[in-house]
This record gives sequence, C-alpha cells and structure tokens, in this order.
Amino acid sequence: MSKDASQSARIHGDVGEPKATWSNFWKQPGIMVPLLTGLGIGVWGIVASQQPPPDPLVQCRERHPEADGVPKADAEQGQEGGAGAYTVQGCAQPGIPGAADDGLWQVKVATHRIPDTSLLDPYNQVEVFSTDCPALGLSYFWSKMDRTNKTRHVVQDGTTVSGHDGSSVSVAGHGIPTEVQDQALSGKYLTVLNNSRNELESVSCEPMTAVAPADSSS
Repeated sequence: MSKDASQSARIHGDVGEPKATWSNFWKQPGIMVPLLTGLGIGVWGIVASQQPPPDPLVQCRERHPEADGVPKADAEQGQEGGAGAYTVQGCAQPGIPGAADDGLWQVKVATHRIPDTSLLDPYNQVEVFSTDCPALGLSYFWSKMDRTNKTRHVVQDGTTVSGHDGSSVSVAGHGIPTEVQDQALSGKYLTVLNNSRNELESVSCEPMTAVAPADSSS
C-alpha cells in the first residue's frame, strides 16, 4: 500500500480502528441504565407532585366506617319511663375542638319521657347530649299523618333549646324530672326539649362559629 493510500485509509477509518458512532454510545450499559433510572424517577416525581393531598375526611371515614353521624341505639337501654340511650360518631375536619387528631368525634344521647304528657303537647320528651364538641348540628325529621318536615339547628353545648326551632328555652315549668333538670342547669350537657314526633336523624360536630345568634328565651 502506498503512503498516500495508507494515509487515506487511516482518515476514513478503514484500517481496523472502531468507528465512534451514536448507536454504539447509547448501547453502553454504563450510560443507559443510570439515564433510564433518572428519567423514571423524574417522571414519577412529576406525577406524584400533581396528585392532590389525601382528604382527611375520606381517610377518617375509611378508618371508621360506622362514623356516619346517625344515632345508634346502645345495646343496654332498659331505662324506665320510655327513656333510651344512643351513640353518635362522625368525622370532622382536623382541628375542630371535640374531634380526635384523625377527625373522629362522638356524642352520647339519652332521651327521657316527660311524665303526664302526650303527642299533643309541645314537649313530651327531653334529649340530653354529652359531647366534647363546642356545638352540635342537629337534624330532625318531623311527621304527623301526611305532613312531614325536616329541620336542622346548630346549637351550643351546655345550653337548653327547643327541638322545634333551636331557640333557647327554660328547663323549668315543663314537668321535666328533677334529675334531668339538674343536668341541664349544670351547663355540662346540651338539653333539647322535644316532641317524640320530631325524630333525631343525624348529628354533626361543629365549631362555635357555626352557631347562629340566640333568638329569645321562653
């Protein structure tokens, strides 16, 4: 081979020297594996950052499927005078007083019949609520023959109110048993004077800011 031919072969890569091509570059494991791994982590990070944060209410309801805000009769009742005992559990946004760190709250309800009253009286029973919530939202379903009505009141714990409209009422003068009157006057319970036609459907734990200004006392 002449000197000129040998020089030309070296220039054009015809004398056993490997060609540095892009295809050979990408085939090298030391480059591809880290590169693909990095790309995968980057894509996953973008997808994860676009997902909304978990909803605390959804998480609470998944942990506590029974926490639906509906009163459930306690296993042991047997109180005299038509009284009953119920437990209500529900979920609230974290940070509301009375709710646990995961949003779970609980209310105990005791109902007491008022002696010598009937369905014709404005009040023939008393509901006593025991709770750590500063206020409760009470949803009622009232029915009489073919007439029905739904109401909801948000009332402060430690007060005595009417189950018909949520207004403040006096515990005296309605024939309420002395023991129940004492509970109401202690300020430790929410006391609701009601008619048994007005059925408690659901309860919610509420902050004080949800309480409407008091109407009038009677």
